[in-house]
Amino acid sequence: MSTRLCDSIAFKKFCTSLEPKFKTPGASRVNNLIGAKMDKAKQKLKDIIKEARMVSLCVDGWSKRGLTASFMGVPACFYHPSGGQVHHALLNLHWMEHPHIGEAIARCIDQTLDEWGIGEDKVLLIVTDNDSNIVKAVRLLGDRSREQSGKSADGSQPQPGGARDNQDELWLQSESEESDMEDEECGELGECDY
Repeated sequence: MSTRLCDSIAFKKFCTSLEPKFKTPGASRVNNLIGAKMDKAKQKLKDIIKEARMVSLCVDGWSKRGLTASFMGVPACFYHPSGGQVHHALLNLHWMEHPHIGEAIARCIDQTLDEWGIGEDKVLLIVTDNDSNIVKAVRLLGDRSREQSGKSADGSQPQPGGARDNQDELWLQSESEESDMEDEECGELGECDY
């Protein structure tokens, strides 16, 4: 419900009838209290993410009927070692203008990573629904990451065989590739033993 309800005379009378000593706060006070709680929760989640070794993102977008509004959600999943728990959190819900091109989606993902202090080296994988624009956004981020890591701080080239080699190929394995692999495993008739 809207916090403007707190400014309604009828709501104030209702609260007074329940507890005459209670003074109903105004909408701005309620908004400030909610904002302070949100800031505190966000900082706590940032601290937990900072301790995580790797973070998996899931990126998806959707539009309202008639394309009156579009949104891009960026949730994360990660393991918190000291807490011994797996966490799932919605990091950002971006409002997007049309067209939903790969560059715009990449900016949303990049903005989310910056806002939450997640380095690109900490992103294990990005899960998508294989939409061409989202796949393009992930490729753009991967290309930019490779360009930035092309030389280390001392000017030397990175050594091959690191943990991140060929990771982009894992990120972009499409559903059609997965179904092709299943078909090969099942044989000509498409019957599987499992």
